Amino acid sequence: VRAIAKHQGPCYLRLGKAGEPKLHPEDVPFSLGKAIEMQSGTDVTLIGTSNMLETAAKTATLLKAKGVSVLLLSMHTVKPMDEGAIMRAAKETKLIVTIEEHSCIGGLGSAVAEVIAKRDLRISQILCSAPDAFAEVCGSQAMFRRLCGLEPEAIGAKVIEKLTTRRMSECSS
Repeated sequence: VRAIAKHQGPCYLRLGKAGEPKLHPEDVPFSLGKAIEMQSGTDVTLIGTSNMLETAAKTATLLKAKGVSVLLLSMHTVKPMDEGAIMRAAKETKLIVTIEEHSCIGGLGSAVAEVIAKRDLRISQILCSAPDAFAEVCGSQAMFRRLCGLEPEAIGAKVIEKLTTRRMSECSS
C-alpha cells in the first residue's frame, strides 16, 4: 500500500479476505516491479501471485519431496513485470509455471509468455489458471480451484509430467 501511494499512475491492489497466511518475512525488500525469490532451484520455476502464492509454495514443497529443485518467485506486481527475473529463470531452470486464479488470457501467465516470446527465450511454460469460460457451477473457492486444477497436487502432477516428457525427448534425440 505504501509503494502504491508513492507511485505515479494507476494501480490495482488485490486484497485477500479469507485469512491468507503471511508468506513473506517482515524485512523482505519490496519494490514495485521486482519479484521476490522465496526459494532457489534449478529444475522448475514456480511463479505465484496474489492469493495463489500459498498454492505455489505448497506445490514447491510437494515437488521438493519428489526430488525436484524449485525456484519459487513471488510475482506481486504484474505491471511492471520483472522481466529480469523471468529471463534468469529461463536460463537457470527447464520449465516456468505460472499459478493464478485469473483467466488464462491477460493475466500473469500471459504476461510471462509475452516476456518469453519477446526475448525469444527457449523454455517450456505451463499456465495454471482459470479457463477462458464462464463458470457453469456455483460453489466455494476451494471447489473452483479443484475444478480448474489449481490445487498443489494437480499442479505438481503437471510439472512432473512435463519434466518427465522433456527428459524422455532429450534421451531420444
